[in-house]
Amino acid sequence: RRDFSKEELELDRLRKTGDFFIQNLVTSVVISSVVPEVDNPLTEACQSLYKVKPRFIDETWDFGFEILYEPPSHVGSDRLVNLASALKKYGAPVIVLSFGTATTLDVINQNKQYIGGIIAAGVGTSMRALAQNASLLTELKLEPTKNLIANNTRDAVLSGIVNGHIAMVDELLARVLSEAEFDNGRVKRPTIVATGGFSTLIAPNISQIQTIDENLTIEGIAHLYKKNLQANK
Repeated sequence: RRDFSKEELELDRLRKTGDFFIQNLVTSVVISSVVPEVDNPLTEACQSLYKVKPRFIDETWDFGFEILYEPPSHVGSDRLVNLASALKKYGAPVIVLSFGTATTLDVINQNKQYIGGIIAAGVGTSMRALAQNASLLTELKLEPTKNLIANNTRDAVLSGIVNGHIAMVDELLARVLSEAEFDNGRVKRPTIVATGGFSTLIAPNISQIQTIDENLTIEGIAHLYKKNLQANK
């Protein structure tokens, strides 16, 4: 959502965290945000709850790799966080697939350079778009289908959305490995990591993905806090 107010964040989204930590001393709040409309309300809510001004991760932080994306400021901080986390945990080269509102694929080469990536509509976003724009179709709970060829509308929609997404990512991975020359036998093949809310739905069906790491982003934020802020105190 882009329209959260400071009060909504404080009393709803951040309240449980506030209740849990309010007895303790909160010294730092670190945020990875790709919704700039909410940055000011988030700042105000954190100052109200924790008496701390939050720090927002951006492209100027030390992620442990060189950013070749142009311009670096146009990379979502969530993508940079995931890559920093994956690099720390799995080493280089590494490819991160994040299955959320968008499906993103990002590549760090063997020289610890972020060479770029791909952004596509996420599986949930595709489902909502289809339901909103096709009068006879409704939004369905996303789940695998027994057969690729469906004999009813519900399963036909699910097959198209879920299996279509699997096929798209599978082919994109193959082409990325070829374009980045990871498949030429001379360059070490990357570790391929999946994360995000839909990773457990999509990733198990793609043989090239080696690891599903559901905590990649939050662990990355903690790692970057220690690397960029805690180390400098």
